[in-house]
Amino acid sequence: MAIMSEHPIKTRRASGPILLISQYPEDGYFLREVVTTFTCPLETNESWQKAKRVIHCHVLSVVVTESELPDSTWRDVLSCLAVCGKTPEIVGNM
Repeated sequence: MAIMSEHPIKTRRASGPILLISQYPEDGYFLREVVTTFTCPLETNESWQKAKRVIHCHVLSVVVTESELPDSTWRDVLSCLAVCGKTPEIVGNM
């Protein structure tokens, strides 16, 4: 049985890069395969310190992050985006 929602899912067209913050190289390989149909580039960083530079320099569409990074957590990523006034979609591996 299919369940239909009364509310259609709203989608947002990607307008900037997708940022992946993960210390695992295979995450980047996988995500790159997934986003090949989008016209936006994928930025990958293995640490929060490096990712911060990307957040300050780009208008991002989506941020994908591990919940625990070598030098931070997803909460730090969320706080930085809020302070910068940026509102990309955020996906976390909890």
